[in-house]
Amino acid sequence: GSLEKALIELQGAVKEDAKDTRTWLRMAEVHVRLGQNEKATEVYQKTVDLYVEQGFFQRAVAVYKNIIKLSPESVGARSKLADVYRQLGLFSDAIQQLEQAVALHQRAGEISQALAALKQILELNPEQVATRIRYAELAVQAGQNDDAVAEFREAANLLKSQGRTDEFARVAERVLYYQPEDLGLGLELARVYLDRNNARAALTRLKPAFEANQSDPDVLDLLARSFEQLGQPNKSLPVLKELCRVYANSGRMSERNQTIQRALALDPNDAELRAMLGRVG
Repeated sequence: GSLEKALIELQGAVKEDAKDTRTWLRMAEVHVRLGQNEKATEVYQKTVDLYVEQGFFQRAVAVYKNIIKLSPESVGARSKLADVYRQLGLFSDAIQQLEQAVALHQRAGEISQALAALKQILELNPEQVATRIRYAELAVQAGQNDDAVAEFREAANLLKSQGRTDEFARVAERVLYYQPEDLGLGLELARVYLDRNNARAALTRLKPAFEANQSDPDVLDLLARSFEQLGQPNKSLPVLKELCRVYANSGRMSERNQTIQRALALDPNDAELRAMLGRVG
């Protein structure tokens, strides 16, 4: 029961053999019994470093768990334990520890460190959409808009490939908030909205594309679809006529003829359309 004396003896022993992990562990246990948790943590860390150096990763895991039990707020221990799990191929366990590290960093207001931990999670599981979105949101808070947009884009691509269309639309909107000049993504989003019978949202995304190029056949086609979906043939017809002219000017006669038929379905008595049809004949 003479713990202080035992500690002196153990300290002498490690001086003779600094790589004797058993002695380091016994020393840590004595510090714990003396209520010296900070010193115990230091000794445990020394032990775990030796285990990792010697390739005893399973033993290192057990010691890291002791450190975390003594210091639950030790974000460094969780990050290092995650690395050991990674080397053991236990990726889900590694991600669990990194998630805890992210939470601790955020609680302490350490945004850049939280982002670094999230990046490690993404390296272990690149298809984890929710983590990419979390990373992007946190990057926005840190003022790192370029990084945020890159992750929002990657998340949108993953959602699209997984057929999660509604979620894709929400994330794509975040991209366009920061990069409204991406007209191609705007058109893609307009198609999604039209497929979801949301013509008003589609028109919002088509407006900048139309202002940029009023002769783009894809834009004109989607505009006409939007007005048709809204039950506004008086607006759809002029767009379809313009689309006919664009197709004719580019020599795409088959598409022009199909567009004429599409317009005549809205107004079979339109003289201009019937004249176009006559010229086709």
